[in-house]
Amino acid sequence: MQLFLETGESMKVRQGFVSNSSSSSYVCIVCGEEACGMDVDLSSYEMVVSGITGCAYCESHMSDELIGKSIRSMITGYLEDDKNENLDYQLSAFIDNSEESIEEVTKDVVEMDDNELGARYKDSFVSTFRYEIPEEACIVCNLLQLDDSDVLKYLILESNTNKESLLSEIRNKFENYNEFYKHINQK
Repeated sequence: MQLFLETGESMKVRQGFVSNSSSSSYVCIVCGEEACGMDVDLSSYEMVVSGITGCAYCESHMSDELIGKSIRSMITGYLEDDKNENLDYQLSAFIDNSEESIEEVTKDVVEMDDNELGARYKDSFVSTFRYEIPEEACIVCNLLQLDDSDVLKYLILESNTNKESLLSEIRNKFENYNEFYKHINQK
């Protein structure tokens, strides 16, 4: 499709799904921080992605307690499996990143609470799971944070209304978007 601008110039417009496989974009659901560009490396933006929801968020929003619970779960699974000599891939990668032995990490699991454990191993945990944070450590899966669109869907459902009714109410209450925007961004 071709679009003609007021200046007389034309601009080609693509419709439908347009993809560039080397370009990526992530937006933190908590603070709105963006990581975008060609072949984005999330470690340089200090961001992670949930393996369950696909939501991205900054490392600083992670919970030490949830990280500790996830590590405890991995080690407990390993111990319950009679210390299988073949560590599963994720646990093996985590142990390698922590630069500790499985015995040292197991000792810490026994001696530390979840917050201490998460704080102690946060860097190696994030290095291991940056692109696939496990459910036990995910702030979204554990309802510590939610995407605004999910909160909106919940509010609409719980208020026994629908989007059309809300839009009608907004149009009746405000003359334009600028007025509406100022209202919703009051502190």
